[in-house]
Amino acid sequence: MTVGAEPDQVRWGIEQVRAVSPDVPIGALVVAATGTNLPALREIVRANASISAHFRRDTTTALAPSDAAVVADVTRDYDDATHATAAATQARDLPDAFLDRFCVIGPPDHCVERLRELVSLGLDHVIVVGAGRDTDPAVREASERLFAREVLPGVRG
Repeated sequence: MTVGAEPDQVRWGIEQVRAVSPDVPIGALVVAATGTNLPALREIVRANASISAHFRRDTTTALAPSDAAVVADVTRDYDDATHATAAATQARDLPDAFLDRFCVIGPPDHCVERLRELVSLGLDHVIVVGAGRDTDPAVREASERLFAREVLPGVRG
């Protein structure tokens, strides 16, 4: 499921799945990146966060009104030609506060804590998506290496 990384939304998603199929394994796609420069992290996840926010367009009643408005803006402005790029209008529609809640971004220990919390809600697996396709390859690689080295072992532990 793609409901963002807020615990209440993940819990809601799990409840929706369990109501239909109590025994099916449940996974969540989460947009995440780790590092110490929060503004830079927001920029590298912005593209993929816009895709995930767009996926929420048919479930906005489960969102706070302000988040539903963000999803509506993303959906209104969605342009397939700029899909998965940070410069896309739909990606620019995402306020920083939304990104901070909807994604898992921040220092490694913060990311470990947030991902562990999501798994503890009953997820069987998490699929992590990081930087958008227009992110500088060196920046993407550095972020992914740090995530693999510092976050994944902490979540597994």
